[in-house]
Amino acid sequence: MPYAVTLLVSVMIGAWVNYLGDRVDPGEWLLRGQSMGIVIPILAFPIVVLLWWLRQSQVRRDPWVTAVLVGLIAAWPVHFWIAKAHGDQLPHTAWIYVPALLLLVIKPPTPDESFQIVQWFAALASIFIVVTWALEQANIIPVFGVPEYVTTFDRERYWIPIGELLGIDGRWPGPFGGNSRTGFVGVTIVLIAVHGLRRRHVAWSLLLLVVGMLTVLACASRGAFLALAVGLLICAAFTRRGWIGQISRKLRIAIAGVLLAGGAIAMLMSPAASAGRVDSIWPAFIDLWRSSPWIGVGQVGILADPQAGISMEAHNLVLQEVTRFGIVGVIVQFVPLVLGVALCIAAAFGGLAWPLALVASFATASFFDAFIDGWLSISTYILLVVLAFFGASPSRGERTNSSAKTGRDAIYG
Repeated sequence: MPYAVTLLVSVMIGAWVNYLGDRVDPGEWLLRGQSMGIVIPILAFPIVVLLWWLRQSQVRRDPWVTAVLVGLIAAWPVHFWIAKAHGDQLPHTAWIYVPALLLLVIKPPTPDESFQIVQWFAALASIFIVVTWALEQANIIPVFGVPEYVTTFDRERYWIPIGELLGIDGRWPGPFGGNSRTGFVGVTIVLIAVHGLRRRHVAWSLLLLVVGMLTVLACASRGAFLALAVGLLICAAFTRRGWIGQISRKLRIAIAGVLLAGGAIAMLMSPAASAGRVDSIWPAFIDLWRSSPWIGVGQVGILADPQAGISMEAHNLVLQEVTRFGIVGVIVQFVPLVLGVALCIAAAFGGLAWPLALVASFATASFFDAFIDGWLSISTYILLVVLAFFGASPSRGERTNSSAKTGRDAIYG
């Protein structure tokens, strides 16, 4: 899937170059006033289209996965209309969102190709993480700016196990826009590494596993910790391999549910949560949403509010969506997503756990951060979720018998 890999890589490189530019010379790495996070994906998109055109695809489109993507595409004009009604500004990458999804609908990846693409993500993200940390330690670029009072708060309230060992003061923000987001990327790397642990991939998977675990520990995000637990417990609950696979699935699911419920309650009742999201941020956004429940208030309204504007985002994906786009936006956006999650659950019961592990980890981490603000512009997170849906395709679309066998060997856990 060269076109899908190129699409994903262009978005990732654009965001990373934009991050490095802001560290080295803030506001100066621009082309015609546009940041590299916008310029690089747009300039690369014609190459994506060319590679898509050259791809010889005989994959049978799965109607359920197609329905999910058509739903995501249909939600775009609704969000666009609401955003413009509020006067929100949109990045130019919004214009390649629908075309990118259409390319995937017309020439979809098979489940094994989907997993191979997310392996590309894990490899590139690991490189970004290691290189960024090395550049910071060499004082070539400064660490992402975090106010001193926030660092002090973090040291007092959070478990930061390896910060000093890695030369990091407090929780590491990393190259993905903050400790919670970099932490989730670390979680995704770990899950991909766990599913890639095979005899011929052991060394590479172990390397990814080390990078991912160190990233999660360095970021010290409680949302990332819980997301990692969710992903790994789903892997354990649905695996067919090893001694764990011999235990009753119902028992494994029950144990996983109890552990996750206990962990979630403990997190929400923690002093750090009550001093931030629970006591101040979430109530402010709920009050703001009530002022315009059907179509929300837009990002302009959020920034104008004296309470919600302080944090600028709700630190919760659903709350951010409903505050910015209202009940209308939530319905049109989350109906296809719920269908996609249902496909992942069905695939997990069929023995394929990685799509559900990835989506569930994303949903868990998104409970504490708004990774996607509006589903209007192409992003790494959206592509990961969409690839998980393709990975869970009920029809298991295949091109050849040999590729199908390779796919089953690579992705079934």
